Amino acid sequence: MAEEMFDAENVGIGKGNPNGYAWVAPKGTKLPVDAKEAIPDGFVTLGYVNDEGVVNSTEADSSDIKDWAGRVIKKVQNSFSETYQVGFLEGRTSVLKTYYGDENVEDDGKGGVTVRHNGAFTEERSFVIETLLTETVIKRTVIPRGCIYDRDDVEHNSENPVVYKATITALPDASGNTSYDYYYNTATGSASDPVDEG
Repeated sequence: MAEEMFDAENVGIGKGNPNGYAWVAPKGTKLPVDAKEAIPDGFVTLGYVNDEGVVNSTEADSSDIKDWAGRVIKKVQNSFSETYQVGFLEGRTSVLKTYYGDENVEDDGKGGVTVRHNGAFTEERSFVIETLLTETVIKRTVIPRGCIYDRDDVEHNSENPVVYKATITALPDASGNTSYDYYYNTATGSASDPVDEG
């Protein structure tokens, strides 16, 4: 059967999944391999994400190979990188450890938390981010090797919430992939075709 020319069911808006927006785990934790099963043990929630959502960026650098006449006869990719920018709204321990580094945050278990500020915050972790593209289509992004090298200013004022905004650099895994997207349609109970997220 031929595919329909247009299908509004395939058009989505990237909202956070009300069942959870983002999770983090130590590198090496068992990763999800679909969008259907529950998040594996070892991942902890990162709570609310601000209304800017998640920005996924890729950057590739290439160079031209020219012949003697100056014609471009081939293009070579020199580099590729991928990042995810996300703003966490909660000052929970999992967020503080993700933002400032595991070794820099101490929770005494009695309501007291100490955060040390320094440059030691770049350990690798695994991340999962879930987006609800339509009422029934879930997109689960898995970053096997994520590292935070860039952090935005943390502003404290009387008008806006405190946001811990960080850029997660997705590093290549053993297969050379920087991240994975899995789609699942809860209405049909099957893996879903990606929908247009524009």
